[in-house]
Amino acid sequence: MKKNLNKSLLWKLCILLSFLLLFGFPKDIEISTLTTYTYNDTFKNFDTNELLIFYDSERKSYSLAVNDIFGLSTIELKKENRETFIAALDKYFEWEEKAIQIKAKIEKEINRVPVEIRWEFGDTWYASRLRDKPKMYINFFSQSETRHQLVLQFSKVESYLNEYIDKKVESLYFNKDLVLKLKEAFSPKLRQEKIRAAEEQEKLENEFQ
Repeated sequence: MKKNLNKSLLWKLCILLSFLLLFGFPKDIEISTLTTYTYNDTFKNFDTNELLIFYDSERKSYSLAVNDIFGLSTIELKKENRETFIAALDKYFEWEEKAIQIKAKIEKEINRVPVEIRWEFGDTWYASRLRDKPKMYINFFSQSETRHQLVLQFSKVESYLNEYIDKKVESLYFNKDLVLKLKEAFSPKLRQEKIRAAEEQEKLENEFQ
């Protein structure tokens, strides 16, 4: 248990340091941490993967941060696309209820939203080319007639600095309980609570100069 806790704390520290280098501090505020799932194609099973959700108080955008064997990736969802994303989450709940009622299995895209993707490779950070118009695809996926997941998939992107450097962020799978937590992470109430807490902490730290 202690080993897992230390690993989690180290992972959060790495993400916080990466965000500091990318965007600065203290405008990036940690909103939530979720344990989601990625599919391991080699072993044909699912692995757990920690997802951190941050809010940028200057850009008014959310970012999802995930890690893989190559390093950290961030997916930025801008303010103008937030409501579309939240509406897709609500649509998931509507479809999930209906699918259980009629005992259906379905795999279907709910919607898609523009995002900006940045990723770490070696000691360098790269960003997606805007002309590629990268997307996050919000999908409904039935594992069975009683278990229906939300799946976030992402466009394969190329670096605007080097077209030979590309990235395909792994798809993220969410059970219903995780979708509820994901939606909560985007709630204005939680966002304001986290902003106030960060402001209070900053004010406290400024007392020690």
